[in-house]
Amino acid sequence: MGYAVMQDYGPHLRAGRVHHARLHDLYVDPANRRTGVGRALMAAVTTWASTRVRHLEWQAHHERSAPFYEALGHQGAPCPQPDYPTFEIEFPA
Repeated sequence: MGYAVMQDYGPHLRAGRVHHARLHDLYVDPANRRTGVGRALMAAVTTWASTRVRHLEWQAHHERSAPFYEALGHQGAPCPQPDYPTFEIEFPA
């Protein structure tokens, strides 16, 4: 149906024991899109990250993927690759 791939990068060099994670990929098979699979995967990603890291970040293509994350309430910020805004969630300490 789909999958999500994340990585906990461990303690940030400048921020000490604060951990950062990156969502590398979130994919839903085309036959299962618009069925809640992507939303469920993102909920699982957020739950996992909220118990382990302070920041979760990812990039998404401005036309193909960003609208999905925006529909979930996330807002992308410009990055050096203009077609791929950066999204970030900061969890409470």
